[in-house]
Amino acid sequence: MLLLAGAIPFVFGAILLVLGIDRLWLIGETSVWLGAYGAVIASFMAGVHWGQHLSLSGRFKRLLPFSSNAAALLTWFGWVWLSFSAFMVVLALVFALLALIDVALKRQGVITAEYLETRLIVSMLVIISLLVALIASV
Repeated sequence: MLLLAGAIPFVFGAILLVLGIDRLWLIGETSVWLGAYGAVIASFMAGVHWGQHLSLSGRFKRLLPFSSNAAALLTWFGWVWLSFSAFMVVLALVFALLALIDVALKRQGVITAEYLETRLIVSMLVIISLLVALIASV
């Protein structure tokens, strides 16, 4: 349930941008808080993968620290250097990559089928929201 709640700001931000609402009182500029929230959540999800490598052996023990750090750094550099539109593309790609890693982790028995199913649903909701935000912002 908490995973689904985490998608609410993505959906809300995309809806606001579609409606042409660029700023909210007390929250600020829609593109800024949506981008910042996306960067935080992508980094958090990458951190989950980094933490999982601590209890693993074999190939994933070596790959997860690299992929999780690459995702977090790509997200951070994207947030700092790219336009909002380009950053929405980067975030969508990062969330897709993180979901694919979760599929591989499920195949290895690291995560449960229930967790993976929820993650994939939420990831699709987030990716669609990011792409809607991208389209609404151009």
